[in-house]
Amino acid sequence: MTRDEIRHFLLQETFTGKLGTINKNGTPHVVPIWYTLDEEDNIIFNTGGKSVKAKNIRRDN
Repeated sequence: MTRDEIRHFLLQETFTGKLGTINKNGTPHVVPIWYTLDEEDNIIFNTGGKSVKAKNIRRDN
């Protein structure tokens, strides 16, 4: 996909996606997220600092 096609896809209808991380024991952890794109097309989402996904991202970004 081109950059424009990716942007168009990510900005369709609802701004929901699935974020997959790996738990400490190696098992997958997949959760729904709400997201937006910033000016440089980075995906931005918000999560609580004590959530499983936040802990997984801090451990292995």
